[in-house]
Amino acid sequence: MDFTAKAEEKSDDSHVFCPIPALRSGEQFRNFLTTVEIPCDNVTTFGGPPRGKKGSSKNVCLDGRFDVIPGRCVVFSFGINHDWSFEDEMAEFGCKVFAYDPTMDVESHQRSPNLQFFSTGISNYNGTKVIGMGKNWKERKVDRFENLVKEAGMEGRPIDVVKLDVELSELDFLQDMLFNSRHVLGSIKQLAMEIHSHFRIPSKVAGRRNSL
Repeated sequence: MDFTAKAEEKSDDSHVFCPIPALRSGEQFRNFLTTVEIPCDNVTTFGGPPRGKKGSSKNVCLDGRFDVIPGRCVVFSFGINHDWSFEDEMAEFGCKVFAYDPTMDVESHQRSPNLQFFSTGISNYNGTKVIGMGKNWKERKVDRFENLVKEAGMEGRPIDVVKLDVELSELDFLQDMLFNSRHVLGSIKQLAMEIHSHFRIPSKVAGRRNSL
């Protein structure tokens, strides 16, 4: 067997053309965050006041092209921190919601007919990781997004919304999706993601940018 040929073949397969140039400065990053590239005519806010905390809401585009249909839509949500407003409202809208947060010391359970909770965190590997909130940091269970989708029985199905409010663990998620699970990334219609940055972003723009 020609192992060299096999290695070269694998290397060739790993090259994927990406038309988006790499960011080379903080200014480029700021411009990316503040530029609306895909406008939405029907932006709907889920979560936040009065049921939840300020800052816990996420915008979802309900334009027809995204086909977010009650009774058929699927949502994966990471990072609850005892504020269920986004997840409850998406479930009440008619979506099947899978929610994850290992930091609340709450066991996995069925919160409502459309909302199932798992005490697992998101990462780029299956195992444990020291994560937490405030002073409550300890070793907790984490797993890859692709594995969680399979466990939820949603493999191969379109995923309408993925919410990430996970205090930098979104970097693990993005790294894993871009390098290991591009086929799963392609099934996600919208990402509602908290981005950690020292740049101040106008609230009007931030509200429009958090659904990608």
